[in-house]
Amino acid sequence: MRKFLLSFIAVSAMTLNAVAQDSQVVTTVEETANGRIETTVSQDKYKVVTNRFWNNWFINANGGAQIFLGDLDKYMKFGDRIAPAIDASVGKWFTPGIGVQVSYSGFKLKGTYMDAYQAAHWKTNERAELRKKYEGNATLYKQDAEFFNFHADVLFNLSNLLCGYNEKRFYNLIPYVGVGYFHSYGHDDNKSNSVSFHAGLINKFRLASRWDLNLTFRGSIFDDDVDGEISGWTINGQDGQNEDFDGMAGVTLGLTYRIGKQGWDKSKSVREFYEDKTEINRLNNEINKLRNENNELRNRKYDTGKEVITFPYLVNFKIDKTNVQNRELVNLKTVAEMMKATPDKKYNVVGYADKYTGSVKRNEYLAKNRAKNVFRILTEEFGVPASQIVLDDKGGVENMFYDDPQLSRSVIISEVK
Repeated sequence: MRKFLLSFIAVSAMTLNAVAQDSQVVTTVEETANGRIETTVSQDKYKVVTNRFWNNWFINANGGAQIFLGDLDKYMKFGDRIAPAIDASVGKWFTPGIGVQVSYSGFKLKGTYMDAYQAAHWKTNERAELRKKYEGNATLYKQDAEFFNFHADVLFNLSNLLCGYNEKRFYNLIPYVGVGYFHSYGHDDNKSNSVSFHAGLINKFRLASRWDLNLTFRGSIFDDDVDGEISGWTINGQDGQNEDFDGMAGVTLGLTYRIGKQGWDKSKSVREFYEDKTEINRLNNEINKLRNENNELRNRKYDTGKEVITFPYLVNFKIDKTNVQNRELVNLKTVAEMMKATPDKKYNVVGYADKYTGSVKRNEYLAKNRAKNVFRILTEEFGVPASQIVLDDKGGVENMFYDDPQLSRSVIISEVK
C-alpha cells in the first residue's frame, strides 16, 4: 500500500508539472485629468497576494471505513475488522500551497484479543473467526469499541506548490501530517487515552466554485496499550509480539464547502504619475512673457549714453543636459548685442543645477558645463569679449523661482555690480 501511494504521488506531481506555463507581466495605462496610472499585473502563477484572516476557510464532512492495527488483529478475518468511520474538519488556507485544519475522527474500532490477557479492553464474549491459525493455545475473541480522535494537521497542496496556483484546477493532490488526542471507551467502562500522530493523502476534485469531492487515505499511530494489550507480554508461557505502537488506517469519501472569499489575487504594482497642468500653464505664460520682452529688446536701438539694458537673464536647460537649445540661442543673440553695447561693464555667467535630481558630483558637472557652453556661444558665436564675462557655477541648488525645480536647471546672466 505504501509503495502504491508513493508511486501515485510521484506520477501525479510529474503530470501536474507538465502543464505548467511560463510567467509573464501585463501592464495597463490609464490616463486621468491629473496624469496617468500604470498598473503592472504579474501573471506568474507562483506569486499571489495573501488574503485577510477570514478568507479561504473551508469545512469537510467525510464517511468511510477503517481498520484497527493491534497486536493480534492480523489473525482476524479482514472483513470482520472493518468498522465505519466519520471525519469532520474545519480549516484555512494561508497560501495556495500551505494550510491547516482541526479535525474530528471517530465512531467504531474492531479487533481481537487473547482470552488469557485479562487486562484487555473492549472485550466481548464472541469468538473471533481467524483467517489463519493462531500459533498458540489461547482462544481469540472479538473486540468492539467506540472512540474519538481530535487532531490538528498541516496541509500541503502539491498541485499549487509544484505547478502554480490555478483556482479552476479540477484535481489537487494534498498530503497532510498532524498530531492529536485519541480516546477510546469500550465494555466494562474501560477507557484509553493517548497522543496520536497522523498522516494522510487527500485527492480533491473540483465540483463547483465552492464545492469539492474528497477521496482521502489516512493513517494514525498511538500508544501500544490503548486496547489494554501491551506487546512483548508473556502469558501462560506464550510470548507476544514486540510492537511499539498500535495504529489505524482508513479511507473516506466526502465533500468540502469553501467559506467566505476564496482564491488569491495576482501580484500587482501601481505607479501614479501626476502632472500639475495648472502649474505648467502658468510657467508657459511666464515663458511667453519673457519671449515678448526679449522681442521688444531685440527691436530697440541702444545708446551707450542712455542705458536700456534689462538683467538678469535666465537661460533654461533640459533635465540632465548641458547643450543650449535653439530657442535660447535666439534670445542669447539679443543679450550679446546688449553686452557689446556696454563695453565698460562686466557680466556674471553662473551655472546652476536642480539638487533634487542627480548626485552632488553630477550636479556640479552640469552647472559648470552649462555655464561654459553659454560663455562659448556669447564669445565665439556672437562676439562678446571674454574680458566682459565672469564665469562661475553653483552646482545643485534649491528651487530658485516659483518653487519649480525646472527653473533651477539654468544659467543666469547678470551685471557685475
